[in-house]
Amino acid sequence: MDDEVKDEQEESKLQTSTKQELDKYLNRGSQDNDVTPPSVNQQTKTDTIGGSPDIPDLYPGQTLKNLQKEVPQTKSVIRTYKSDMEETIRSQHLSSLNIAIAENDKMVRRMTDDGVEEEKKADKNYKIFILIIILIVAGISVFAVPYFLVKKQTTPTETEETISNSSLIVFDTAERVNIDELNKDRIAKTLGERVDQISITLGSIRQFYITEGEGDSVQVITAKKFLELIKARVPDGISRTTKDPFMFGMHSFNGNQKFLILKVGSYETTYAGMLVWENALWYDFSELFGLKAANEIDSSGRPILGEDVRKFQDVVIKNKDVRAIKDAEGKITFLYSVVDKNTVVFTTSQDTFKEILNRMDKMSVTR
Repeated sequence: MDDEVKDEQEESKLQTSTKQELDKYLNRGSQDNDVTPPSVNQQTKTDTIGGSPDIPDLYPGQTLKNLQKEVPQTKSVIRTYKSDMEETIRSQHLSSLNIAIAENDKMVRRMTDDGVEEEKKADKNYKIFILIIILIVAGISVFAVPYFLVKKQTTPTETEETISNSSLIVFDTAERVNIDELNKDRIAKTLGERVDQISITLGSIRQFYITEGEGDSVQVITAKKFLELIKARVPDGISRTTKDPFMFGMHSFNGNQKFLILKVGSYETTYAGMLVWENALWYDFSELFGLKAANEIDSSGRPILGEDVRKFQDVVIKNKDVRAIKDAEGKITFLYSVVDKNTVVFTTSQDTFKEILNRMDKMSVTR
């Protein structure tokens, strides 16, 4: 509002100044020509709207054209934002259309640059993703390849399907041992050492198929031959009634526990024969099962087996009558049991004995 008042004041001053200059010019002209000054009625008037002076009355001899030449043209000194903008556009030969085109070009360049940047960023992210995948695969390979190579080297040879059908209980893995490749004078010790060196999953059972022959003639040995190879002094009552198949294996629980399952004749004959065998049973299975010798002592100097290694005790495990030998601390180190009318189980742990019974039940259900 103050700017408008100021503009009006300046415009009024300009009009007054212009009138005064015109009066001076006209008066000077009259003096030079000895012409009487114009009357009051002939003086100029101010246009209150446009702010420009009215055309005065002409002196004798003057024309409107001569007067226009003589009246000096006054240039407005008032500047506005609009006039400055128009002058700038005019001086640079620009127009509204040029400005619109320039803005459009600028926007297109910006969009193009953004698109290029996005494309470069996407390409960079893709390359980083591929690199991460390659590193992950390489890392897995570093650990997986040696693992499978070692596993392949340590995995035992699985037996043929025709042999595995002769198993007496459900087992997890199987391995074939050919006696033709072993020293027959130490079969029991070799088998025992073999079991001690194996590492299998905790709680699992591995069956060992004891075979002989080569190529197509390979076959599982009989139970009688196995007992002869381990140099067991089997009583005649059991030796005459021993049947096939038999099963030698290991159970991974608190160490590698060996076990042997034999199929025999009637319960009465077998039980009586086992009582006779007890006198030599510990020694017959000492190498195969890795049993401690009678004269071995523990760290405190006490005998590991107690006073009499031939002394079996009656124990009941899972409702089965068991004959067991315990160490000085009362832990069972060896046991046998006639679990049914024609099956005898020998092992070194009551936990293994329980597992064998469980798997025998599973086997009976599947048959």
